Amino acid sequence: MANWMMTKRAWQVPVCRACITKADGGRRPLGILALEDKIAQGAVAEVLSAAYEVHFLEFSYGCLGRGSTWSCRRPRRSTREERSMADFVKVANTNEIEPDQARLVDVKGKQIALFNVDGDFFALDNACTHEEGPLAEGEISGHKVICPLHGATFDIRTGEVLGPPAYEAVARYAVRVTGTDIEVEL
Repeated sequence: MANWMMTKRAWQVPVCRACITKADGGRRPLGILALEDKIAQGAVAEVLSAAYEVHFLEFSYGCLGRGSTWSCRRPRRSTREERSMADFVKVANTNEIEPDQARLVDVKGKQIALFNVDGDFFALDNACTHEEGPLAEGEISGHKVICPLHGATFDIRTGEVLGPPAYEAVARYAVRVTGTDIEVEL
């Protein structure tokens, strides 16, 4: 179970977010108001675990309702046919991004975080899968990037989640360097 976030904005309320399996086998996001009391959190976790197959459970500050961007969907993986038809697009030059830095690039309407880790380049969706924080603005530590909003940690090489509160991988894009051009496959 995740710990409470240390900062709370005035409009945020204590919430419990979970991803459960429905009777038909599909996944469903579940968001309910929660209490800050650890005993109450434990009771909620027990009830949900007894009634459903729980894939994810988090207590944090946030919002519920129409403004929430949270879901159980996993990033869609492209098929081999779609990948073969994809194009590499030049997004930057190698000298534009210093080692252990990131840059936000917009490619065909997609915002992509482009990372330079010791001279190797990697590309991920810029939006954190937890609350859509800007990963290009995150702290880089080795092959990890930490979301500046809530501290979710991702592997820059694969997009996999390394630490909460995110639980879904972020989409990764193939990168190639041709001369001094950095190209991303879309």
